[in-house]
Amino acid sequence: MHVVAFGLQVRGLPRLHGDGRRAELGEHRRRGLREHVASRTAPWSERVPAMTPAE
Repeated sequence: MHVVAFGLQVRGLPRLHGDGRRAELGEHRRRGLREHVASRTAPWSERVPAMTPAE
């Protein structure tokens, strides 16, 4: 998926997380990315509810 997101950005399309709204799990995943990949996402600006129900 990261390769696809990078390819879209190289072509001038919007970032995958263009506005910085992410769930905590999404931000945790972003922080685990290599710096050159993570830098292509917008900073975390708003916490949104998880899309997957808690178990």
